[in-house]
Amino acid sequence: MNEIEQIQQPVQQPLPRYNSDRYLWLQSQTKIDLLSLDTEVEQIAELVRDASANAAVVLEYRDTMKEYVKLVYATVYLKIKSDGIKRNDSQIEAEVTVSNDYQAALSQASQARLDASLWQSLSSALLNKSYALTTASDLIKTGFIIQDKIIERRRVEIRGATTT
Repeated sequence: MNEIEQIQQPVQQPLPRYNSDRYLWLQSQTKIDLLSLDTEVEQIAELVRDASANAAVVLEYRDTMKEYVKLVYATVYLKIKSDGIKRNDSQIEAEVTVSNDYQAALSQASQARLDASLWQSLSSALLNKSYALTTASDLIKTGFIIQDKIIERRRVEIRGATTT
């Protein structure tokens, strides 16, 4: 594959390792369908709760991983210091940072941070959807958005999809 083909490849979104199937499903629920607004309003509270619960779990895991990295650092530091070879502190610190155990712990902590960020973003997106649904239902109640206009827009979308 040449450079141009690599550039033209779509960017793949990162997925969390924790509960990735649920994450994908919840992510698919972030769109608003005005024709089924009643169903959307009924479901949004459960969706926000679900995403927030998953976000809380991965945030706790992220914090645990921070402590784990410190523990691994200290363990490897003491192991290197007590191996009988005379070194100063900066040499020991340099060896610790390149050790396999410490690098593995850093990698796990990095993945935990990514998971936490992704789940927090999804939780925020669903919360924003909740606000948008409230606004849309208020606009429909006041007559600013008319049901016929929503249906006509959907018909145009369907016609456009069938012609392409």
